[in-house]
Amino acid sequence: MLARSQSTSRIPLFVGILFTVVGAALAAFASSFVVRTIEARSWTPVEATVLRSEVVRGTSHTKHGTRTTFRPYVAYAYEVGGARFEGDRYDMARFSTGDPGPARRAVEEHPAGSRATVWVDPADPSSSVFSDPNGPIPAAQWAFVAFSLVFLGIGLGALVSSLRDRRLAGAPIPPGPPVLSNDRRGQFVRGLVFTAVWNGFLALVFFLVRSSGSGPVNPILFVFLGVFGLVGLVLVGATLRAGAKLFAPRLELTCGRGFLPRGGEALVVYRLLGGRPGDVVGARIELVAQRFKTVRQGKNTYLRPVDLSRETVFETDSFRTLARGDFHVSVPGDAPASSRGPEPVRWHFAVELARPARKPLRDEYSVVVR
Repeated sequence: MLARSQSTSRIPLFVGILFTVVGAALAAFASSFVVRTIEARSWTPVEATVLRSEVVRGTSHTKHGTRTTFRPYVAYAYEVGGARFEGDRYDMARFSTGDPGPARRAVEEHPAGSRATVWVDPADPSSSVFSDPNGPIPAAQWAFVAFSLVFLGIGLGALVSSLRDRRLAGAPIPPGPPVLSNDRRGQFVRGLVFTAVWNGFLALVFFLVRSSGSGPVNPILFVFLGVFGLVGLVLVGATLRAGAKLFAPRLELTCGRGFLPRGGEALVVYRLLGGRPGDVVGARIELVAQRFKTVRQGKNTYLRPVDLSRETVFETDSFRTLARGDFHVSVPGDAPASSRGPEPVRWHFAVELARPARKPLRDEYSVVVR
């Protein structure tokens, strides 16, 4: 499996900066429509005369052909404090849609010469809006905000990850703890938090869209929410599996000196936790050394793990033997030490617990060799 390198390429850092800047700009731009609409709810309603109303057509050319959009245009005049003002802002967003129906109905309801109510900013009478800002905010505005926030979140995540990996690159490897961890709990917690944030945000967007009262959901928005919903279901399934793995049998490995010495021997003590007779029928433990080689594909740089060595250091098919015991591990003196950097070397114990009529449990326990 390929893992993107954060230490050998500046591309992830640039991508994180780009997504963060663009996402922040989009979020500010998208949220400004919603903020202005909410602010306009405190504006003063004033009687106005419609001077002109028509459906404005717009066209854009794409690789799939020409796309036509429609929006209502209403020019109106009103008086505040004896002064005459004119305006033509129909709503705060001024979005165009591919459906001419809403624009046509708005024009038919407000022909030239008719009277209507507009909302005027009391602090600036020249600023006004024709449509009622107290109505539901259109779903398109919420979708725009949601899209920009997702864009911003991806950028921040990539930026934080890139900066963290760059800070750690080349740092000395500290001695590991005597009790080696397989990080099952960390994987579950990270998955749970990410799944909760993803599905919670998606639920909020869906609620806002449904409560906007703007008619049937746009097909494009429906597909957008559907795809993100399927991803959310996959995340729920993965989190449930990670949670179930917390209660599955596991080995506790204890390395007396906290690391494996090159050219020497270390004692590793193990015991089975959470297992009962019959739950686990065997185990195999391998000591694996991997170097992450730099691979270039086009303009991108990746790290690919390449096995330097893989040795079986313990194996049993007896539950009684597996319950508690120890084994010795020898690392050759010319073996590479654990390191970080452009092409890091990482060591781990690969543990496989065999279970009757079920898939084996596999865990990796990171260990330092120095």
